[in-house]
Amino acid sequence: MALGMAPTIDWMDGTKESARRWFDRRAPRYESGATSRWRDPVQRASLEALDLTEGDRLLDVGCGTGAASRAAAAIAASVVGVDLSPEMIRRAGESAEGIENVSFGIADSEQLPFGDGEFTAVLCSKQSADGFAIVRGNAPLNPAIR
Repeated sequence: MALGMAPTIDWMDGTKESARRWFDRRAPRYESGATSRWRDPVQRASLEALDLTEGDRLLDVGCGTGAASRAAAAIAASVVGVDLSPEMIRRAGESAEGIENVSFGIADSEQLPFGDGEFTAVLCSKQSADGFAIVRGNAPLNPAIR
């Protein structure tokens, strides 16, 4: 460690399995924990920027416990939320019980299990300094988005 630098702790070893375990442990407090204070307003603004319509099919990548997916379901025709964490997805499904046009599944954002053109919009939430990505229309990000 260089002089003058604060010590850092590497909570995750950089593997997807480590990330999965980390988010599984945080799932019970995800929507009420400290990070929700900054994440939620950014997520709401990102959804507004998408300007969803009743005909949209939204893919929510890194959906966590599904708060944004549930909000989008009030507008969009369908919403699919995916996350690497099984516990996040379990809680997302429980929280969305009774919402007919939303579904959740475990998926790796680097290997999404969708075909070309299945979605008209994407919200990609991730816990990092570079924040959120939103995509509409034909995007080079992934052929599943049209």
